[in-house]
Amino acid sequence: MNEAVAIAVASPGGLGGQYHGPGTALAKVFRQAVADGGRVVALHGQGPNYRCDFGVQDCGNPLGVMQIPWALRARRYLASQRQQVALLQTATLYTAPFLAALAARSLGIPAFGRIAALGADIRVPDWRRPTSLARLRRGLLDRLDGIVALSSDIRQELLDAGMAAHKIFLIPNAVDTEVFRPASADERAALRAQLGLDDTFLVAGCGGVIPRKGVKEAVEAVGRLTARSGRRLTLLWIGPVSDNTYPEAVAALAGEMGIADRVKLVGYQSDPSPWLRAADAFVLPSANEGMPNALIEAMACGLPVLVTPVSGARDVVRGGDNGILIDRDPATISAALERLMDDPAMRVRLGEKAVRNITERYTSRQIWHMYRDMYRSCGVKL
Repeated sequence: MNEAVAIAVASPGGLGGQYHGPGTALAKVFRQAVADGGRVVALHGQGPNYRCDFGVQDCGNPLGVMQIPWALRARRYLASQRQQVALLQTATLYTAPFLAALAARSLGIPAFGRIAALGADIRVPDWRRPTSLARLRRGLLDRLDGIVALSSDIRQELLDAGMAAHKIFLIPNAVDTEVFRPASADERAALRAQLGLDDTFLVAGCGGVIPRKGVKEAVEAVGRLTARSGRRLTLLWIGPVSDNTYPEAVAALAGEMGIADRVKLVGYQSDPSPWLRAADAFVLPSANEGMPNALIEAMACGLPVLVTPVSGARDVVRGGDNGILIDRDPATISAALERLMDDPAMRVRLGEKAVRNITERYTSRQIWHMYRDMYRSCGVKL
């Protein structure tokens, strides 16, 4: 890449360095761009002390009614740097970054959006109503040079909303396979000792401790299996707690099922790889996703994965081949976990195929090249 030009990334939640799923995912891609000689600037809203692996420009508070002032500050920055900024990429297409993308286009700077969750940035039933704001947003989408869809489902959602196919680019999330990699038996034992974990069968889950991620379903599945078989296994959940109500309900359920000491909520971890590499299996009974980062990170670590067939998961997991697709039902999850515990050869086979799939298609370098090729196909000189 040409060091004289920069990629500006509109991500109010930051671009790595803290919990923000879309920004964290995009950071993995653009670290590779920097490694290839490029320059990246994060337009964020995390305050003057925020730091990440890229250049930073604080655009102020992005919440609520402050989204428009945030976008105006982003526009002022872009206007002052228009000779140096080659393009603007958004982390999502929520209001603030979407407005920043439109501002970039008004300045003659190519702008690219990114849909990070199915049914969130675009709601197809809403845009069909003549007076809806969603319809206005849908019309403005056509002004962007291109839109990244993280999954086949999101791509179809955009097509259903009338987007031109040539403007939609199916580009999944990326994995840093130097960090997320399988652990040997000795490495796993050392990691467990380091993290204070015992030698029971360890099932990891990862994501915010919120209802959508299915933490209670996973807890109930472990409780059912423990009660039915008498086996000792541990559920380890990695992810931030946004409020106390749901985690308290999770803890209460674990207590009712007699497995309070077998459920560990370890909170947000800036590097979840040691926890995943210490595990025996991974579970994500999510209700909705764009493309779950945690899933592909667990697969890169060689874990057999149990995941609901949500957006993104269906693109990555071939049921019974490189993972297991499950219903969002504790009884089903419990039965699938029991199969994994009973069949070590299956765990190895699923894990090996998962690693192969990730290294062939989802590394940071491969995904960065897909972004780079998208930009170049739209006439951007990098």
